[in-house]
Amino acid sequence: MVANVVIAGAGMAGIAAAYQLAVRAGVRRVVLVDPRDPMSLTSSKGTEAYRNYWPGPDDTMVRFMDRSIDLFDQLDHDSGHGFELNRRGYVFLTADPSQAERLREDDGPTTRFVPGEPAIRARFPFVTSGVLAMLHVRRAGFMNAVKLGQWLLARGYAHGIELVRDEVTGFSLQGGRLAAVRLGSGEEIATGAFVLAAGPLLPDWASRLELGVPIVNELHGKVSFEDDAGVIPRDAPLMIWNDAVDLGALGTFPPAVHLRPRGARSLLGVWTYDARVTPATFPPAFPRDYAEIVLRGLAVMCPGLSRYAGGARETIVDGGYYCKAPDNRPLIGPTRIEGVYVLGALSGFGIMASQAAAELLAVHLLDQPVPDYAAAFHPSRFHDPAYRKTLARLDANSGQL
Repeated sequence: MVANVVIAGAGMAGIAAAYQLAVRAGVRRVVLVDPRDPMSLTSSKGTEAYRNYWPGPDDTMVRFMDRSIDLFDQLDHDSGHGFELNRRGYVFLTADPSQAERLREDDGPTTRFVPGEPAIRARFPFVTSGVLAMLHVRRAGFMNAVKLGQWLLARGYAHGIELVRDEVTGFSLQGGRLAAVRLGSGEEIATGAFVLAAGPLLPDWASRLELGVPIVNELHGKVSFEDDAGVIPRDAPLMIWNDAVDLGALGTFPPAVHLRPRGARSLLGVWTYDARVTPATFPPAFPRDYAEIVLRGLAVMCPGLSRYAGGARETIVDGGYYCKAPDNRPLIGPTRIEGVYVLGALSGFGIMASQAAAELLAVHLLDQPVPDYAAAFHPSRFHDPAYRKTLARLDANSGQL
């Protein structure tokens, strides 16, 4: 087989890259390689949300996400609202006066700070009576990522994208340049361009791609359950409790338990209270009490959900991995090996960043002018001693710029 571009990984990043190259840029013979069903490894395991809210230290991620959201808006139009994109926003809530002041500082053109329990509960009567303030992020919302992936693939197939059910196990060089990729079946695909978009499998490839940077995975879970009592309205935004939570004998847990509606009756609840670095295993395993802890945490923000606590057997627990570089920014662009590119380390923003990331990957591959945020995500940034010094000064607990 011969291909112009081979992409390893049929998650959202790989599918978006294939769509960008084949449909938008007109590249022929684009081949996606994955032994699994498309979107089945990690892309369907998150909250499927998006936002352009990225506090500090600069506006790089905001500009990057704004571009991705622009592309989502175009896809929403082109698909006839085919993947349920909404613009309900994110709502950050707090009962802590110091957190209220921090949220006030982020009031701006695309956010709205609302102080006081009466105003908040007038809009969201299901929120706890102890709430003091909220920040509504307006250019944000969520979608059905699986439907988006299916729509992109269908359009891609019509433009010649081929999906090969196999695994890329390596590549061959000729004169120092990529000549072919090797598959687990023993076959080879002759190609001059290989894109690794393998999600949480990126750490296994880091040395082969000569990235010169440690890549790690964090396991993040979610629960889904039926809101039979209709506690949370179907039009609710993604809601985040910005405070630590005391669950008595279970202990005190960090901030950011959050939820959103899904479908006709379901709710998704997410709380990464234990973000340990771990090797990726499939299917991932979660603590037995994860669902109960999430449900109790959600009930602190929305007391009506307490009726579901103690019934963790009725919840579904799944999740995936945040694949992260040391600065928690993605790796998008060429590697040190000519013809080999990486589209990865998309952390917890893989769905929302997918369209701008795919566009950036394509302009690198096609040698077109790059946007001004390209250098911030270029894999070579970690070979710069000055950048490494910047990373060394980071708070050891933040792990990001």
